[in-house]
Amino acid sequence: MSQFDFDKHIAYFRDAQGVPVVWTVGKHLDGSPDYDQEMYQFASEFQHSTMYNRDYDRVLSKLPYDKLEERDIEKLIVESDDVATFDAITTAIIRGERHLEGMWASMLENGLLLRLTEKLQAIHKNKATVDIK
Repeated sequence: MSQFDFDKHIAYFRDAQGVPVVWTVGKHLDGSPDYDQEMYQFASEFQHSTMYNRDYDRVLSKLPYDKLEERDIEKLIVESDDVATFDAITTAIIRGERHLEGMWASMLENGLLLRLTEKLQAIHKNKATVDIK
């Protein structure tokens, strides 16, 4: 097992903040986001880490939100240190791009993935190390 490299991903998200993701025209009229390889690497490493939560929907259903929106995630980043919540939110985001194309682009551009990954790093440092399976 290898360690999940928070610092590498945080550096990528920091550089990506405020930079529009390019969309390429394809089958869809609007096109599809053309993500950097680093974004796919983050998603893959997270999905293969001990942080990935297959029961993320059960964890998220306990939150006081009907539909978890970006502003709710921002609020949780400030107010909560619950490791299960942040693992579940990140899992939902990783999985969500399949159903809501461009979600990662928005979160890259507005810095939410940066702030979320910084929060994950902080709470997992307190918990223990995070391994990639």
